[in-house]
Amino acid sequence: MFIQARSLKYFLLLTILGFLNTTISANAFANDDDNILHGPNWRVLDISYATERDRDSDAKADVLNLRASLPVMAHGLFAVELNAGEITNGQNLGDMNAYQLNLMGGLRMAASDSADLFVLAGATRVEMETDSYNVGEHGFITQAGMRGRLNENLDISSYIQFSKTGGMSTSSWHGDVRYNLFERVDLYLGAGIYSRAWSGKIGFSLHF
Repeated sequence: MFIQARSLKYFLLLTILGFLNTTISANAFANDDDNILHGPNWRVLDISYATERDRDSDAKADVLNLRASLPVMAHGLFAVELNAGEITNGQNLGDMNAYQLNLMGGLRMAASDSADLFVLAGATRVEMETDSYNVGEHGFITQAGMRGRLNENLDISSYIQFSKTGGMSTSSWHGDVRYNLFERVDLYLGAGIYSRAWSGKIGFSLHF
């Protein structure tokens, strides 16, 4: 997987967000132990390798996925996600470098002592480039689902996603599992199901 210099701007954005996330958490949430123990911690950065495979062809995508979320006030939620990597289209047209940036905001509310419902909506930007041309499109993205903790070590989430970029719309289901390995570090696994494809993720989650 090869990431061009253009994606470094997005990577820097995520790095800055992570730094601010850490600083805010260290000061404003230092004594918020009840939230960490009993409900999902939304102050988290997921770093993972993600792959997507088409069920009807050899088309595939292998990308680096970065996703950060941050609670805002009592019920607000902000999330930013970056995908950067390589797409093989399976039609002998050559490989493409692809980038996608999602910026979303929304609401979260308690469904129980250990689970939250959430709704997010925002903007998405997709860029694809080869040696001979570049293509860029923007659109919108929405997510709605539930995230909760089964016990002190296991955090799961399930949500549906709808996005429209240019003239193409996509609906999908996604599930994430985080298993605590060390203090503030989880093993992260994810899966997605699309109408003609599937995806998987593996990586780590860092809590702040």
